[in-house]
Amino acid sequence: MDSLIYILSYTKEDFSVVQKENFADIKIGISNANEREKKAVEDVYQLLRGAKVDCVAAEDIEAEIWRKYIFNCAYNVLTAHYRENVGELRADAKKREEFRRLLQEAYDVGKAKGVHLEEEDIVRHQNRFENKLADDATSSLQRDVEAGKRNTELETFCGYIVRVGRELGVDVSLTEKFYRMDS
Repeated sequence: MDSLIYILSYTKEDFSVVQKENFADIKIGISNANEREKKAVEDVYQLLRGAKVDCVAAEDIEAEIWRKYIFNCAYNVLTAHYRENVGELRADAKKREEFRRLLQEAYDVGKAKGVHLEEEDIVRHQNRFENKLADDATSSLQRDVEAGKRNTELETFCGYIVRVGRELGVDVSLTEKFYRMDS
């Protein structure tokens, strides 16, 4: 079973996790589930709800995962590359456009892979970036880079998009530029 969570949290030096705000959105599901697998998703959903965990049984978990992923491919990469928070990035028209282009490139890779994404996903994420995130928001990749960590999520949010984009003939030139500069 696949799952994803939207949560504002960070890890401390002792490896404990601190939830930053009272917000968590959990989605579970199995792509192309047969009847037995649909029953399993429903059972897990009921178990979580019984434990008072808010969650959703997603019809298309792959699309849900990619919706979050394309946002992170832009958000994490841009904040880490420039080592700026969201407010600083938003103040620069060039960086806002780079955010949109990174979203588009990740979206295009997902679509080329056959993921059921919609243009509205890009619009929603751009709006979230420009109007909803706190000015002082940073990303996990940015915090790792600033802390000098060697094993970062750059491979996840850039390397994968570059490799798959090349394989599928998708233009990922901006993602590749950031990947080359930051790896």
